[in-house]
Amino acid sequence: MGQYWPGRSQSNTSSKQKVGKAQRAVNPYILKRVSSMFFDEDGDLAHEFYTEVRSQVSGVVTWTMKRVFEHLTPQGEVELPFARLSGDIPLVMQESLSIQNPAHMQHEDFF
Repeated sequence: MGQYWPGRSQSNTSSKQKVGKAQRAVNPYILKRVSSMFFDEDGDLAHEFYTEVRSQVSGVVTWTMKRVFEHLTPQGEVELPFARLSGDIPLVMQESLSIQNPAHMQHEDFF
């Protein structure tokens, strides 16, 4: 019970826990995420990098694509264009119209 969840009652904690620990507010929004993209040696940014490989079998030359795994640098954390809700915080979202006037809801509104 070290974290404070918005909307949750803190009455179930003992008085000893309340005295020693300060409550922390948890941000329900995600503003940054770890990117799945990489930089190569030339500074190009992509999810995957490939190189053409020439192979010659019995005098027949074929070209294939081989995925590159070496000399790649992860992009790191990137800022999101808009905030997203965190899946780690137990929040329930509901449309305010259905809360105010549940009699007008139709069966089709649930599907």
